[in-house]
Amino acid sequence: MNIVTLISLFSILGKLSKIDGVVTEDEIAVVQDFINNLPILEGEKQFAKQIFNEAKISRYSIEDFAIQLYQAAGTQPTLLLSFLDLLFKIAAADGKLHPAEETALEKIKGIFQISDN
Repeated sequence: MNIVTLISLFSILGKLSKIDGVVTEDEIAVVQDFINNLPILEGEKQFAKQIFNEAKISRYSIEDFAIQLYQAAGTQPTLLLSFLDLLFKIAAADGKLHPAEETALEKIKGIFQISDN
């Protein structure tokens, strides 16, 4: 995973986790599990956690980060689908899909140019 993809992805995860106003332990657990399973060095995992935490208060929008991620990984539709699946897991982690989460997921799906077919 290149640095732009890493920053964009974990920024989106941070923004999505915070979009309903509260980052739950369940959402953090999903992100932590994802990070733990990445085949990257420990220092990169710590960097990913830092990005996740800083993105929650970033002035940039979730859409800004989604556009950046699409520009970095748009030629890899399978990767984008995997990211979208992860985002749905985060949104569902606390047992309820908040309207702001649903709206964000729809926007990201559009940015990623993923159809329902």
